[in-house]
Amino acid sequence: TSDKWHRLAFRPSDTMAAFASVHSKNDLTYLGPVKSGGKTYYKVEFRSAIVNPVMIPASNLTETVLTSPKLTLLVDAAGRPIKGTAEIDGRGRVSGQLQEIVIDLTVTFTKLGQAVSIKAP
Repeated sequence: TSDKWHRLAFRPSDTMAAFASVHSKNDLTYLGPVKSGGKTYYKVEFRSAIVNPVMIPASNLTETVLTSPKLTLLVDAAGRPIKGTAEIDGRGRVSGQLQEIVIDLTVTFTKLGQAVSIKAP
């Protein structure tokens, strides 16, 4: 083991960051405007797995695979995410038997624009 701090470079397939697969407007599907609380938001959808089935703490769950992870968001006029839903579909073997895995989450974004810092331990 090492006590040194290491910088890691993640690919979208390595991370569960909500926006890892979004690099340009071509990575989004625009679903139109939505009125909520007297305000107009804009609905977008894109591939995202903010939770991966591999995180399910079951020793008998093996061979997990994502099949269709997507995040549907409401964003404001400046493009800031407000809230959304994540639908993560996958499959895996439970005690050897192939099973479908479905994870549905409601996501709310807070403290947008605040600085985030990560310091070496």
